[in-house]
Amino acid sequence: MKRSGVIASLFVVLSVFFLISCSGGGEEKAQEKEKGAIKQMTDEVAHEMVDRMNAPKDKARAAVKNLEVQQNKAVDQVDELEK
Repeated sequence: MKRSGVIASLFVVLSVFFLISCSGGGEEKAQEKEKGAIKQMTDEVAHEMVDRMNAPKDKARAAVKNLEVQQNKAVDQVDELEK
């Protein structure tokens, strides 16, 4: 009788340990999923900041190109007048 009680107790303890260890895996997956979401959000914010930093430079480059086009037109007009 004692032996069956010890075996039953051991079975219960092992069952509880197994259930606890199985339920812990879900938390790890949730944490990994949360880390993935945080990384994705960080990447999106980083790309947005790079775009915001590059916007003034892109505008300046466009303005310089526009000025160069106007300058070339003016030079062509002067050349036409000199002929």
